[in-house]
Amino acid sequence: MSDLKTLYDILSKISIRKIGFHLAVISNLFIKPVETWQKLITNRKSAYSFFLLFVIYYSVLIYFIIDNSKLVVPITLLELILTLIPFSILILPFYLFRNKWKQKLQTYALFRLLFVLKIQFSLVLLGIILLIKWTEMESLYLILENFICIIWIAFIIILPIISNIKVWQKTIWIFANYIFCLIFLILTFYIANRVSDSHLLLNKISINTPSSDYLDFQLKYNYTDQILDNEYMIVVINKDNNKFYLRNSQFTTSRQALEIMKTDQKNLKTKIKILNSLIKAKITNISDVDFKSKIISIDSMDSRKRFFDNNYYNDKKLIDSLLKFSKFKSNKKLYKLHNELFNFYDSLYSTKTVFKKVSNEKSIFTVKSDKGNYIILKQFDKKKNTFLKTKISELEKEFENREKKSMLL
Repeated sequence: MSDLKTLYDILSKISIRKIGFHLAVISNLFIKPVETWQKLITNRKSAYSFFLLFVIYYSVLIYFIIDNSKLVVPITLLELILTLIPFSILILPFYLFRNKWKQKLQTYALFRLLFVLKIQFSLVLLGIILLIKWTEMESLYLILENFICIIWIAFIIILPIISNIKVWQKTIWIFANYIFCLIFLILTFYIANRVSDSHLLLNKISINTPSSDYLDFQLKYNYTDQILDNEYMIVVINKDNNKFYLRNSQFTTSRQALEIMKTDQKNLKTKIKILNSLIKAKITNISDVDFKSKIISIDSMDSRKRFFDNNYYNDKKLIDSLLKFSKFKSNKKLYKLHNELFNFYDSLYSTKTVFKKVSNEKSIFTVKSDKGNYIILKQFDKKKNTFLKTKISELEKEFENREKKSMLL
């Protein structure tokens, strides 16, 4: 109630004429922006009063946006302080070209202009954010992501453009501003890369968008469901006292499947050579001859299994988390497809399914291992996982195009 009373007291002291004047000033910021900018950079005393008006407008805007009115003044002061960042970047070109081309511009003119530009573009930015929340249109995030660059472009080009100098002079000034901004960005990234917890600050100041959400997913994801072989699975059989037992199955990458195929083919060539030599020697009793001369170590297989399983279940955990907490429908559609693929492989490699395959189907490729084990490559129905991987690939291409548009500027 006290906040409302304070606001009422302020408004009661403002006449209709003054309200009309203030509305005209605010509207001119968008209707006649060049005229407003030129008023801010003049050396007249009125420019200072004009600038103070915008500081007050910004404070009033903050008053209506935030819940705690006590934060209005600190936030306004913070915005004034943050204006020092673009100001410090552009001040050297400003000094250089102001003096070189004898422009009657005070140093404060640059600060005033940058602060008002921040307010001007922040209002548009706020409007885009509110429109996104109201419509839930994810395509609007593309405008939002590029809008950050538009603000910096405005910082770089507006003062040279509204200055009373020749076109080629404007061009040189803009280019110099651009170079200094690039140097600032390079130094910022250089320092951030050497500060171990700089990502915490980045998370606080960055805007969460479908593109940034997907990029974060790409950085954390190992794509284990994508690199699993589309057609083959590995089963390890143990032989003990002429009896065979299912030892384990393991997730199979295309690389592992190819290794087993090549090893089996080498053994087949060895077998043919041995058979030919035995036939030439007129030896007919060859049932006890072991042709598996090339083996794959069981310890090596177990090591690969542990490594891949760890990445696989980390990926699965990440997907489950994203399905719960990601707020973007397009991205959730992708995460759901990944989840379906994980569920397919989980069911495929379940003990019951593997045992059924070992019992009922012929082995495609078999390689002898050590310690009485045999590594077997078996086929499975690849329709579902191929379909899911195709859908995932199609969505990823869409997201790549979306990312290009989000980083257009």
